[in-house]
Amino acid sequence: MNASHVRVITRAGLLGCFFAGSGFALGLADLSNQDAARGIKGALDTVAKGMRMFGQGKEPSSASSRATR
Repeated sequence: MNASHVRVITRAGLLGCFFAGSGFALGLADLSNQDAARGIKGALDTVAKGMRMFGQGKEPSSASSRATR
């Protein structure tokens, strides 16, 4: 192998690692967004439940809101 072949192989390896790392990072970012959406939905459900209880004249207890999580 001469020096030009080594350079080509090295560049191909570096580009491959770059693209693989970028794809992995995008996958992690997507999971984080999904987890955040689930967390926000759960918090909004808890708030809505509390508002319904207030509307019925009941005092929401913190134990019942924790049990639904």
